[in-house]
Amino acid sequence: MKLVGPLLILFAFGLYGFIAYSFFAFIVPYEPWPAWQRTLLSLVGIFLLANIIYNYLGAIFTDPGSPPEYGGTEMEEGAGMGGLGDEVKQCQKCSRLKPARCHHCSVCNRCVLKMDHHCPWVNNCVGFHNYRYFWLFLVYLAMGCTFVIATVARAFYVAIFTPRQSEFPFFGRQCVALTFVICCAIELAMCVLATFHVYLALTNQTTLEFQLNLHTRARARWNGVNFRNPYDLGRKRNMQQVFGPSRFPIWMMPYLAEPPEGDGLSFRALGKPAVLRLPQRPKCDRPATHNAAAG
Repeated sequence: MKLVGPLLILFAFGLYGFIAYSFFAFIVPYEPWPAWQRTLLSLVGIFLLANIIYNYLGAIFTDPGSPPEYGGTEMEEGAGMGGLGDEVKQCQKCSRLKPARCHHCSVCNRCVLKMDHHCPWVNNCVGFHNYRYFWLFLVYLAMGCTFVIATVARAFYVAIFTPRQSEFPFFGRQCVALTFVICCAIELAMCVLATFHVYLALTNQTTLEFQLNLHTRARARWNGVNFRNPYDLGRKRNMQQVFGPSRFPIWMMPYLAEPPEGDGLSFRALGKPAVLRLPQRPKCDRPATHNAAAG
């Protein structure tokens, strides 16, 4: 997967470049818009493209964070901090400290702080230090595709269904049609992925924790225990843990916003998750059977 990552990044930048070229070379000059609308839409397009590229590069080049070397140090959970156990564990694969929410990535071959997943499209793990860039990249990409689809829709219809009435040159019609199709495909994927990660941020979960919590919640329900994600501190505080203390819409622009607090080794929590204390469901004893011959 490490070999595929750079190729996917080049492919992604190729798509961004092609869509930007089609928009600014054909849509903006040829659409019958007044000058003020053409200027406004150009500025909006530049803003969205700049934020897509900025956050994409941030997700690629920002190290998600790794724990320090294991020294047999115990870490208490007091004061609402800590994670899933009374002692900090040691990773059996890389022998580093393994605090709460830390997982070992088999692709990067190292432990990652607050690991969400390994993403081949950024050729990097998504973790504590670069998750906000990844999250904002998804959101801005979804917004950008929506913007392009809305502005290109008329030109796409004309280029496909009434090409003789189109003011676009032949090559321009091909670019407009392909741009519309590409953005629709990306938009479908981004609507699902971005919505999922909005939910994760609001509930203070990673992708790995979401999968684990589904299983834990089912076990808790089976055993008559109410399970609650121990890191769910409320939507406002959950978002602050991901994007920092800056207010909306400043946190949507990480080049202006303050970084998230903490070091990725400990997190505020409500308490230990219920999975560590789930009682075993009592097994029903089978009724004793009597031997008819002995009766």
